[in-house]
Amino acid sequence: MADIFISYSKQDQDEAHLLATFLEAEGYSVWWDTSLLGGESFRKVIMTELGCARAVIVIWTEHSIHSDWVQSEAGRAHADRKLIPVKAKGLAYKDIPPPFDNMHIENLNERDKILGAVVAQLAKPEVEPSALWTATRTLRLQLLTWAGIVGGSLTLFSNLRGLIGLADWTRWVVEHWHEWSRIFWTTLFGWLGIHIPPIAVPSLSFALFLSLLVTGTVLRSGVHISSRNFIDFGKWIAAFIGLVLAVFGLSLAASFMGYDQSTLDTLNEVISLVIPLSPTLAILILRPEKWQWVLLTLLLAGFWIILLVRPVMTLGEVQNETSMSLTIFVFVMIAGFFGPIAQIIVAAFLPVKQTTQRLLFVALGFLLLLALNWISVLGVPHWLEPPKSG
Repeated sequence: MADIFISYSKQDQDEAHLLATFLEAEGYSVWWDTSLLGGESFRKVIMTELGCARAVIVIWTEHSIHSDWVQSEAGRAHADRKLIPVKAKGLAYKDIPPPFDNMHIENLNERDKILGAVVAQLAKPEVEPSALWTATRTLRLQLLTWAGIVGGSLTLFSNLRGLIGLADWTRWVVEHWHEWSRIFWTTLFGWLGIHIPPIAVPSLSFALFLSLLVTGTVLRSGVHISSRNFIDFGKWIAAFIGLVLAVFGLSLAASFMGYDQSTLDTLNEVISLVIPLSPTLAILILRPEKWQWVLLTLLLAGFWIILLVRPVMTLGEVQNETSMSLTIFVFVMIAGFFGPIAQIIVAAFLPVKQTTQRLLFVALGFLLLLALNWISVLGVPHWLEPPKSG
């Protein structure tokens, strides 16, 4: 049985075909009466498909408003709470037969809005949940999302220990947070016989909290993955690989051309920034109009750069300790490439608007901790005290 049933008048077959083609390209299965096979009972098949479809799109036009079949199908779909009405752009609400004239109706040419209505309809459970279940589910998803936001902000901030001056209270928070995280990951991987280097703890913790945030967002949004998501993912991955190969080729060429070490070091620093930013560059090249995707990948790139600051600095400090240097180098290389790939996965398959909003909360939480720490270190409240009289 199909996901979507389209009800229309025979005179509007071309419009119905265009809409069905669009929805099928988005990955949905669509039934309309051209799907009837020879010899099948016309009424029986239509009623079966109408009853089994999870969403029913009714196309109101100057022809269909006079069709008894379309009105009947719209009435059944409305009773089953799965009706998605659309109308020809020039059709007035007063011309649509009641009781459908008091419903919000999208214009037939507004494909994105129709797709949004379909996604929302298909995200509804087939059995209406109780009010208590709905309330507790919302609370659970909120807690899941906020655990990701708070944990992600704290993890990013704690990774700056040793790089910025910390007030007493923030030092206590940072040290205990890092210690709790280390114990958690050491215990977890210890059961598997895997040793986790301390330098990897912040990245693992942030990945965990990001997963909680993403899970809460996905469950609340009802994500639908279509073929377009995979096409975007493939294009962005190809562009990412191309950019990485280009910058590494530039670095290799510079070394062969005999540039001095300071120039090569500067070039390597540029490369270390280009790699986390490469998904953003790929989207700007391929889909520059998608500014929300650009913002999403920029946020993730910024988070990943903060997480890699300490490992990169530590690598420079332990170059004489071969084993530790090799461990940190391998981790930096793996994390450095995993970050951009994770950015592309998130941008390609998750609800961009909702995910970006929640990542902005992570960034605001991180900046708030920085601001509070700065106020505490500088003793800003003392500046507001009135001068003492002589």
